[in-house]
Amino acid sequence: LTLTLTLTLTLTLTLTLTLTLTLEKLPDEGGIILLDIANAYSTTDRALGLEKIRKHPDTAIRNLYPLLLSANSPECTPKGVDITVATGVQQGCPLSSIFFAVAIHDSLLRLRELTGNPAVAYQDDTIIPTNNLKDTLPLIEKYAELLFEDVGVRLNPNKTKIITRDADRARATLAELAKDNSFFSNFKLGCIPDVDSNSVQFGGGLGAMINGTPVGDSTFVHYQVDKATNKSAAHMRRIVKRLAPQSTQAAILLLRNCILPRMSHMMGSVRPAVIEPYLERLDDEIKEHFRRLTRLDTTLKYLSETELAVVEARLSLPIALGGVGLVPLKDIAKAAYVATIVQSIPRLVKRTIDFVELAAAMPQLTDWIGTDMGDTDTHRRLATFTSKEVMEKSKCATAFFIAHAHLQHQDATGLYSI
Repeated sequence: LTLTLTLTLTLTLTLTLTLTLTLEKLPDEGGIILLDIANAYSTTDRALGLEKIRKHPDTAIRNLYPLLLSANSPECTPKGVDITVATGVQQGCPLSSIFFAVAIHDSLLRLRELTGNPAVAYQDDTIIPTNNLKDTLPLIEKYAELLFEDVGVRLNPNKTKIITRDADRARATLAELAKDNSFFSNFKLGCIPDVDSNSVQFGGGLGAMINGTPVGDSTFVHYQVDKATNKSAAHMRRIVKRLAPQSTQAAILLLRNCILPRMSHMMGSVRPAVIEPYLERLDDEIKEHFRRLTRLDTTLKYLSETELAVVEARLSLPIALGGVGLVPLKDIAKAAYVATIVQSIPRLVKRTIDFVELAAAMPQLTDWIGTDMGDTDTHRRLATFTSKEVMEKSKCATAFFIAHAHLQHQDATGLYSI
């Protein structure tokens, strides 16, 4: 289970940030293709998957073989009927994600060879960035055939989505392919629900959610972040409403934590300039609920401006410092974004690197980046990511520089410690 969580976290962070950068760099005729496998866990060829587990070069993976063999034992369903898993693996079993990842690995390698693109999969969702959709899309049907032969699963054309900056060109390509082959007739451009995929343009809500991160134009990103904010706020209101009559203290404890899991992922993968206004909105609502629970508003109207400022400051202070512990999410956004990029790109930087060394990754770039850090592949990638050229072309990289510079300034002035 630890291995599963580690692999999931690393791949999720790496994939979403890399694709955000990729979309910015792709030419207009290029794009990102998102494929979905229908009923992935339940239809995977069990015998083939187990054989791959048994022969896997990694000892930790091979050791899962006997556990997976016993994972098809009869289960008693709520209706009292025993069911034995004869094919695939059980949905929700902690071993299933590893089983499926190992089973599909060879197919992914064949997809990369077939398209010449760095395809990557997050369980049953496969993502293919390409410089030319017209060349890559016809190969998807061939991959669907290979996937069924190798693993026994089928692609779901109804859930295939495309993200591209030139929507008209992509639709024309799909229409041309669909004339001769109905397989492509259900391929669509990803977009927000209120927009028609047959007419959407880049800038009007075109994009798709990839591992919980919105990838697309500004309208799409704002729509998804606003949606997540509204869900978090609604969740918070339900908790306060149900718990307040029983225990004010319990409501306050949950109030301080209930919105973090939903927003923490986005804080690491959505640019601070985009997400901060939404986090500020949540911060204000948290404080409003706190005042209502504690009846603080009754007291506040008798306080002077200085006393009010002290109360507001104590709301945001950690409990260890005598505060309430409602640390503003808006203040965390920049640190979360910087930390995610530093941790997510495989072998981009040494694990022992600290923020003093990383000070070079600020807008005031120097020759130190490309020389003193060595000439290995790792350091060349760091030099490229922190280069002026990348900073000028990539909004994602620019946001990293700005956020990091802001944190360095806060640290230097004693306002914030990383």
